[in-house]
Amino acid sequence: MTNPFPSFVRTESEANFRVDKKSPGVARAICPPDEVRLPRTATRRNAGDSIKVLERVTDEKGGFAFQGSALKIKPGGTMPKNELKEPTVLLECAGTSGGRGHNRGECLFILWRFKRSWLEGGDPLPWEELARASSVTDEWALCLKGVATRAMNPEPEPVTTFNCDRWLDGVISFAESGLAGITGALRLRALERLQRRIPGMV
Repeated sequence: MTNPFPSFVRTESEANFRVDKKSPGVARAICPPDEVRLPRTATRRNAGDSIKVLERVTDEKGGFAFQGSALKIKPGGTMPKNELKEPTVLLECAGTSGGRGHNRGECLFILWRFKRSWLEGGDPLPWEELARASSVTDEWALCLKGVATRAMNPEPEPVTTFNCDRWLDGVISFAESGLAGITGALRLRALERLQRRIPGMV
């Protein structure tokens, strides 16, 4: 996976000093603690790249299907953490490559998803690349549309239901069948041994 950060900020997670105490060049490379740095894939300075926070994916054709807020912040910039919703999915346009004269170059588009585990320190990078596609015309949208739809509408985790009374009735029924015909002291001894085993199951 392509590292979403320019080389000069790849160690910013290790920085533990205040931005305003550093020189302007270093300050630009360090992300303030209440912000998160956006991915940037393009390596050229004037790549014509942009980034958008997706809000919905529609049935419209081409790039019009990816609706959301185009950020005024350029790729590689920072945005406040409190603006990150759940889920946060970005569509990055990383600019064109190739092409000359009347032959248009292919434009690269990348889908990113914010990783909540990064906020808790469980991940070194805040963004996960979901998919990428490049094309001269709108073929890229056909490739990314399904991925974006699933990312914007994650399936809820399955909920396991458990009927405690039904389970207990089954356990008692099984015990009764096993003790059928057993009475007196022998039956009492078996139940006492069962009782001693229960704490070990907790």
